[in-house]
Amino acid sequence: MTGDAARRARVLFLGNDYNPISIACLNVLAADNRIEVIVGIFRPTHRGILPVLRKAWLQHGGRFVARRGCDLLRSWARIRLRKARIVLSGYRSMQELVLAKRLQRFEFANINAAESVHRLRSLGPHIIAVAAFSQILKAPVIAAASLACINVHPSLLPKHRGPNPFYWVVRNQESYTGVTVHHIDAGIDSGDIILQEQISLESGVTEHLLRDRSKQVAARLLHDAVRLVQHEDSPRSKQDETEATYDPLPPRGGSAL
Repeated sequence: MTGDAARRARVLFLGNDYNPISIACLNVLAADNRIEVIVGIFRPTHRGILPVLRKAWLQHGGRFVARRGCDLLRSWARIRLRKARIVLSGYRSMQELVLAKRLQRFEFANINAAESVHRLRSLGPHIIAVAAFSQILKAPVIAAASLACINVHPSLLPKHRGPNPFYWVVRNQESYTGVTVHHIDAGIDSGDIILQEQISLESGVTEHLLRDRSKQVAARLLHDAVRLVQHEDSPRSKQDETEATYDPLPPRGGSAL
């Protein structure tokens, strides 16, 4: 990138509205005036709301769905308070952060749909940055970024690929884990590594505490990776497939997500 583009990278950010890692990563990127952030917001169609709820119920159980309902109500209330110009500390959702920092939005139901890809290309992102996003990106979306499509994953890849490494790290009573930022390819969490940092764990660490520690590391590493990619100076290390492990979703009702 040269000239103005070298000073300001256009980043499309994809995350999960209530996920602490998504919120922390978006907050750090939005605070850098050298980065123009466009935020992807998942908006299911009217017909798509019930299937989304049914899928969440089947995968995670009733407690998860109830917790997400509370998140939704809390976020709605905080957004109304912010619109009334009441000062609040922190952020409980990506949408609240978008409102507070007046960030540009990109709404979609399926990021891989032809209409979404067409609109995405028109935005001209230099980088697509992903943190705890629930949809698997296909080739047309990956190719829409002129520089790179990258993901932050809360484990030391190639160990613990998959949707929720925290549960399995705690269940296995492991002594360390970490965070990895990697390029997105056709696989799941299998692309070349850009940055990686280890996190030591004491006995008895909980999934909630591990997530809280990881979100700060994830935000810092993703920001560093965006800056490296922006200046076309990012390292690339292939993952060792002989060391790779993949974890499925935790048992129904077994995760603190």
